[in-house]
Amino acid sequence: MPRLIDYALASVPDVDTAAVLSHRERDVLRLLCEGASNRQIASRLAIAEATVKTHVSALLGKTGARSRLEIVAWAFRHGYARTGTRASF
Repeated sequence: MPRLIDYALASVPDVDTAAVLSHRERDVLRLLCEGASNRQIASRLAIAEATVKTHVSALLGKTGARSRLEIVAWAFRHGYARTGTRASF
């Protein structure tokens, strides 16, 4: 897993580290870092799957990422997640 994270981190462009995430975006980010699907995130947060997609789109815009993997890599790079532990926000 660390090699995959290193590879993903290398592909993430440097972006503004001052991204301001809402509480719900942080919840979605935490679950993305755990590998949850949109359906699983929706179920765990008791929101619609379309709402999850909206939050993921917002995260893409705020982080400068181009994919869910890059969002997760951004989270690791900016201290929102760590290897070997569950993400806590």
